[in-house]
Formats: sequence, structure tokens, C-alpha cells
Amino acid sequence: MAGPQIHNLEYPDPVSRKPGEAVFIDQGSDAIVEAGDSPIQYLDFYIDGAESTDLLGVRTAPGEVEFPDGLVVGKEIRVANTVIGHVAYVDRDILSFEFDPGVTDASIQKLIRSLTYKDESTESGFTEPRYISVALTDSNGADVQAYLPVGDSIQGTATDNIFTANEDVIGEADELDGGTGNDTLSLTGGGWFHLDSMSKLTGVETLEGSSESDFIWIKSEQLEDLRQIDGKGGGAAGDRLSIFGTDIDLTGKTISGFEIYLKSDDAEITVGQVDLAKRIYGYDSDNDTLILTAGTISDDERLLIHRRGIETIVTLADGHTTTHGAPELTAFAEGPVSAERGQLAFLDIGRNAGLSSDEGLLKSLYIYVDEDFDPQEELGIDASNGVSLVDDDASGRKIYIDGTQIGDVYGSGQSLEIYFNGNATPARVQKVIQSLTYRNDSQGGTETRTLHLEVADAGERETVLEIAVDLMPPEPNMPPTDIALKGSSVLELAANGTRIGDFSATDAAGSSFTFQILKADGTWGTTDGRFTIEGNQLKVANSLLLDYEQAKSHTIKIKVTDGGGLSYEKEFAVTVGDVNPEMANGSAGSDSLVGGSGDDILNGMAGADVLVGGGGNDTYYVDDANDRVIETATGGVADEVCTTISYTLAAYVEHLTASGSAAISLTGNALSNRIKGNSAANKINGGNGDDTLAGGAGNDRLTGGKGKDMFVFDTAPAKSGNKDTITDWSAKYDTIQLENAVFKALKKTGGLSKSHFVKAAKALDGNDYIGYDGRTGNLWYDHNGSKAGGHLVFANIGKDKSIASNDFLII
Repeated sequence: MAGPQIHNLEYPDPVSRKPGEAVFIDQGSDAIVEAGDSPIQYLDFYIDGAESTDLLGVRTAPGEVEFPDGLVVGKEIRVANTVIGHVAYVDRDILSFEFDPGVTDASIQKLIRSLTYKDESTESGFTEPRYISVALTDSNGADVQAYLPVGDSIQGTATDNIFTANEDVIGEADELDGGTGNDTLSLTGGGWFHLDSMSKLTGVETLEGSSESDFIWIKSEQLEDLRQIDGKGGGAAGDRLSIFGTDIDLTGKTISGFEIYLKSDDAEITVGQVDLAKRIYGYDSDNDTLILTAGTISDDERLLIHRRGIETIVTLADGHTTTHGAPELTAFAEGPVSAERGQLAFLDIGRNAGLSSDEGLLKSLYIYVDEDFDPQEELGIDASNGVSLVDDDASGRKIYIDGTQIGDVYGSGQSLEIYFNGNATPARVQKVIQSLTYRNDSQGGTETRTLHLEVADAGERETVLEIAVDLMPPEPNMPPTDIALKGSSVLELAANGTRIGDFSATDAAGSSFTFQILKADGTWGTTDGRFTIEGNQLKVANSLLLDYEQAKSHTIKIKVTDGGGLSYEKEFAVTVGDVNPEMANGSAGSDSLVGGSGDDILNGMAGADVLVGGGGNDTYYVDDANDRVIETATGGVADEVCTTISYTLAAYVEHLTASGSAAISLTGNALSNRIKGNSAANKINGGNGDDTLAGGAGNDRLTGGKGKDMFVFDTAPAKSGNKDTITDWSAKYDTIQLENAVFKALKKTGGLSKSHFVKAAKALDGNDYIGYDGRTGNLWYDHNGSKAGGHLVFANIGKDKSIASNDFLII
């Protein structure tokens, strides 16, 4: 349903304030009123922002508009001698009228043309802006409102005038004509001064800012009479002069303290000073031209001005013209991007986009989805091609190219913004563009999504591109068709974690894979005890289970599962290489270690272990009563067991050595054994064969057993301790060896000299170094001979035994 209308009562026909004089608000006296579908019932006339001196009224005249009983609430209104209604409300800044049914549009129109405004003050300068409203409402409640600014009309004199104004008093309908003198408009208090909104600004030669920060908007035609614009120092934020218009001539004008910002596209600004040229910015406009009529600028100064948003610079003195355009992108957004739902897609299809910029630096990049909100939609930057992103609490994410930070990234989902720093060269930003990604995880069929990319250079010149993304439903998932293993051999006993090879699978492009190995219980996992899978790598899980002598190859079964849950299985053979000789260490459990043909070292560690030496002279380490050492007749001839527990040599093992510090028993076998104790009191029994027994330190008990046995003393005798007992000494078969490194008086190796041996309780002459006391059975050593001191017992062979110097051998 149509409502009422008011025509010709609107800006740019403001109400011009004249102090002390009532003026028509319809200054053209051409307002037209049209009722709509219902008759007009009310007229409201009021002021927004009224001052105490403001007064609204109605100009009356006989036969025109009349209030016979005065402008009083409830009294009638006459127009052309016809009563059309009554006064509904009266105040200085509000008048309301209610019309009778049948009122004509012409009568209401005549009433509106008679409405007046008066400022009863004598203020001739700028005043606070206010606005007059005229509203019509019909009987159905439909309304219309005309909104008129009240402007100051200030006229200077022939003398030099100074006009002052703060930011609050300059309004859109103000007029200022300075007259013929040398006039100044002085702005006070700092702030935002919209001189461009004034209806008139002429005849003013000087424009002065304040000591605060001044932000002035002005039209190019308002500059015509100005000769000087002075910022007067400015505040912390500086002074800014923003100029609207396309033909701006600042030659012959002195402008100090202001940065100049162009606000209209295609502006041409002419200046005569280099310093002023370097203070002009074109960030807020496009296709600007700066003409410098005098002086020249260096290449660096020219680049600086271009980077401040000026497209074309003309220097008349040298005839040099340069033009900088927006950044240029090649091989990008030349066709739609195909993206499968649920998959990542690069917006640079070939990842070969090129970027160039006259500025040599970029300022920002903004990419967004120009469609309805979709929470499953995600724009991103792929961390490849030298691009990396680092989270930062203060600035979102920092972006680096080849280790150099070039800016900060904000946003996620359907929009990303990057603000670059001084390192953002075209070559670096080009890598960012090549790494832009799109992903949509929502369900659905084919659809086209529209994206926009905005790239701005240091001068804020923008290149805007539209990118079409054609979404497609995902292809039906198919299972992988093959598994390959690159690298399938490993040396026996290789350390746990040793990498054997890498798995790969054949499937649709972009698939992700999970590899598993079949375990002994028939289930799938990451390890079967022998081998383990980490990612796509096959590694050693338990080195003890990879023994060449026990199994030269192992068969494994591998399953690969793709991202859609479909799988494929395949068997592989892993070959085990021989290590000769071996140095094998067991685990905390019961292990089986098998040596080869070399001189192997087998250490079962904890647990009841089985140690099989094979060929060669092998060394076995035993620490558990249930450890088993297995040798054969065809094994080595110098096999040795090192033990920390009491131990009897297994068949075909030649040597036995005690380790640790416990007092243990060591027993030989039928072979000619070499058995050596530790520092404790050991019991050593050679058994059958021609054995060599060495008790070591401690009070040891030595039994040679059958055969021709050798008792070795190679630790230093002492006053207390280290006294061994030979339980079955036989002068006919046995021999005692003395190590002259500890029996130092015995210089020469070989048989013991008769002169150095005596059967007595102590030395009888100076070279009696070794003696036998038949009463006690002790063998003693005295490095001093018959001199006092030095007498040490090192063994006991029993009382009244047969023994002579030829039973000793010095080694």
C-alpha cells in the first residue's frame, strides 16, 4: 500500500541559518505533497540537536496560512480560508498538526512552504550542526520524512578575517566566503574536519591546523583560493590532508606539516616541490598521476612514491615518466580447479603460478570463499616447497619461506589473510600462492564454489582473481592391488630397531596406507616378535630370533589397509646373513644362541639359556644353573666357559674361568682342562685329563684328579690369605708353576734351580727362595732367603709329601 510523499524538500537544499531572522525551510518554495492510498492525518515539524536559541514557526498571511486563535494547541488551522485541522503540539523545537478528513494535498503543501526556522542568537560564526525534520503520517500509519540540515552562512569582510572552527561545528550545509581580504580559517582542538561537506568554501587564503593531530577532508575546487596550508606542528598521530577530486593543482601553494592522501580514482595532482611530492599517498584511490613541475627525484625516491600508492609519476624537468601497475599473476585461475570431496586440492593446478610486481614487495594476500557458509570447507597453506608455518599466540601464525619470515597469517575455514613484511618479495609470495589449498569434507555431488584472491603490493594496488572450484563426489574406494618391499635381508643378531626395508603399496592416487604383520596367534599387529613395522618401515624386533645358524630366512605375511578400510595381503621372505665370528647376547628370558664356524662369543644373560658354539674356539658366558653349553667333538680345541656360578664343564669344552667375586666350585671334564678361579676361595677339580689349575687370589682348594696336572700360582703371596690347598699332590705326575712376575726372586724361567729350593720350615741360606715344610705340608716363598722377613706361605700340599726342585717350573 502506497504512503504519502514529499518532493523537493531535501538536501542539497539546506536551510541557511541567519542569526535573528526567520527563514523558510523550503527555501525554493517548491515543496510538493502527495497523499498515498490513505489521507494524510499528521504533520510533525521538529529539530534534532536543537539549541536553546532555536525557534520553529509558521509564516502567516491573510488568505494563505492562518491561525485565527493563535498557534496554540487545540486551535484551528486555516489555509485559503478553509479549516484543514488543528494544532496538536507546540514547543520551540517541535510543532505538530492534525488534519481533518478530506484535507487536500495542496493545503498541506502550502502549510509546509510556510514553515520557518529562526536562530535567535547573534552568533555569526560556525555553530553546532542541527537537522530539521518534516514528517507526514497518513490515517493508515504510513509515513514519510524529509530531513534538512541547518547550515551556517558566514560572510567575510573586505578586511583580513580569521574564522575559527572545531571539529564539532563544521556541518554539511555550512557556507564560508572570506570576502576580499587575506582571510584565514583556523581549526582548533584537533580531530576530524569535513570541509568537503560544506556547501561553499571560497575566499579563504590560509588554512591552519591546530597543535593537535588534524585530519582534514577537502575537495579539489575548495583549494582554488588557498595559498597556504599549515599543520602547525600536529600531534602524536601527525596531520593528514585528504583531497577529493581528479584535478588537483598544488603549485603556488605552501603546504607544511601535512601528509596528503588522494581520495578519488583517476586523480591527477600537480606539485612544484620535491619535498611535497614525497608526502603524497594514493592508498585510497586508483590510477593516480603525480606531476612534478620542478626538480628531479632519484630512483629510490621514485620507488618510495610508487610504494605509497601513486601509479604514474611524471617529472617535467627530465621528461621521465614511470608507471607501476598492480601485481601480475600468470598460470593461475586460468580454469576451474577440480576438487574431490574429502581430498586436499591445490588451487594452483600445476603449482607453477608466476608472480611479478613493479614494487618488488607485496603487502597482503586475502583469499576467501564467496559462497554460503560451509563449516566443512577449509582454505589452507601446504607446508611444502620451502613454506612453513609456526603458531604464534600474539599474531596467529608466522609464515616462513626457506627459513625467512615474510609475514603473519590470520583466519581459517573459508578465509585466510596474510600481512607481509619487508621480506615478501614476489619470488617468495609466489611460493605461497603455489601452496594454497582447498578442501571440502561435506557430503554431496557436483557443485561449483567461487573463491576470490586479492593480492596487494606495497602501494596497495590490488589484483583480484576469481577461482572456480568444481567439487566432485569421491571416487568409489578400491582395495590396494599390491605390496612391495624394498630391502629384505638383515645380518643375524642385528640390533633391535635395525631398519631392514620399506613397504609401498599400489592403490588410487593420494591414498594413505597402514601396514601390519601377521602374528603367531593369527591376528594382525605391528610386530610378530621377530620383526616390527614402524610406519612403512620393516625393522628388527628381537635380534636373538634372527640367527643364521638356526634359520637362514623367515617368511612373513603383510597386510596393507588404505584410508577407506580396504586391504590386501602378501607374503615376503626375509633372508638372514651370517656373521662370523658372532658376538651374541641373550635377553632376560631363556634364549637359544647358536654360533657358527668362527670363534664365537655367546652370552645368554639371565634365564636358562642354551648355548651352541659350533666350529671354532668359542667362549660361553654362564650365570644360571640351568644354562646348557653344547659342544661337539668336531668343535674347536680351545673352547672356554666363563662362569659366575659353580659349574662343571660340559663335554668337549676345554677351559673354565670363574668371573665375578663369589666363592664357587669349578669342575673339569675328561679333557685336559685349563681352569682358573677368581679372587674368592674357590674349589677347583680338574677331573680326568692333564689339567692346568690356577686358583687366583683367595684360599683355594685345588684337586687335579687323574692325569698329569699343573698347579699355577700367578697371584702374589700374602701374609694372610691367598693360601691354596692341593688335595691330591703327586710328585710323579704333577707340576707346580710359579709366575716370576709375582715370585720376583726367581729371575730365570724354566726349571727351579736346586740351590733355590730347600726342604725346611724356613730358608737356610741366602738363595733359598722356595721351600717345603714337611711337618705342616706348607709351601713357602721368601724373597730375602735366610735374611729376616719375607717368609710367605702360598700353598699346602699335605704333610710328608715327596717334592723336589724339579717339580717346579718358573714361568
